[in-house]
Amino acid sequence: MMWKFVSLLVVLVLVLAMGFAASAQDGQDGQKTVACCVGDVNGDARVDILDFSTLAMAYGSTCGDTRYNPAADLWPNVPDCEVNEQDFRVVQLFFNTRCE
Repeated sequence: MMWKFVSLLVVLVLVLAMGFAASAQDGQDGQKTVACCVGDVNGDARVDILDFSTLAMAYGSTCGDTRYNPAADLWPNVPDCEVNEQDFRVVQLFFNTRCE
């Protein structure tokens, strides 16, 4: 179980580093605007660190687990009943975006 936590932590650090590097290249306010809310796990119309946090709480869970959060099950735009690295990749792809 410890290896899952360590790998999750490494993925989170890498994703944040990539997101901050990419945001420096986007518009004046540092955020892209997209038409849909893919990656917006917590429903606040932004894809940010709060979405990573919400996803991290459900990481490793499957349908029926008490920690399972269907909003965190993003890949491939159809829930696969498992919150895993693929879901983190979706949030990473849309990190630092606002939804219209």
